[in-house]
Amino acid sequence: MKIGLYILALFMAENLAAQEIEYSINFPPIASMWVEHLPDSIDTNHYYSHLEVVDLPEPANGWAEFYDNIDTLEYPQEAKEQKLQSAMEVVYKIDEKGFVDTVYIKSVESYGHWEKCPSCEALILDVYKNTKWSPGKIGDVPVKTVDFTFVEFTIRDPQR
Repeated sequence: MKIGLYILALFMAENLAAQEIEYSINFPPIASMWVEHLPDSIDTNHYYSHLEVVDLPEPANGWAEFYDNIDTLEYPQEAKEQKLQSAMEVVYKIDEKGFVDTVYIKSVESYGHWEKCPSCEALILDVYKNTKWSPGKIGDVPVKTVDFTFVEFTIRDPQR
């Protein structure tokens, strides 16, 4: 009986050792929101939120290509070495021509297994800054918009 358990333990240890650590960059779903009200007139100096704009900004080449590009990103080496996992809220402002006006990390989750990861933040900021956008619109009029998303850098380590 002891030999059988020993062989089973060895088999399980070998299988765990053969599994690789998986690093991923994810955009968890945000509860869908709808427009609460359309403005009566358009203020060219105002940044409209997702609650005021029916047609939100999106990457000029579409969300599918944007996420395909995210899938090709390398998990930052510093984060791998330090086994950092991070969750952050990214706020981005797109002007009426589709250029990124501002992008910043509004908050970084610091509870549980989430940690601050400067190299993760820099990577995501760079992605947003270097993406060409189609502007948000009210009716047919392009407007300045502000929106946000959440990003998670996660590690799945079968030996943890």
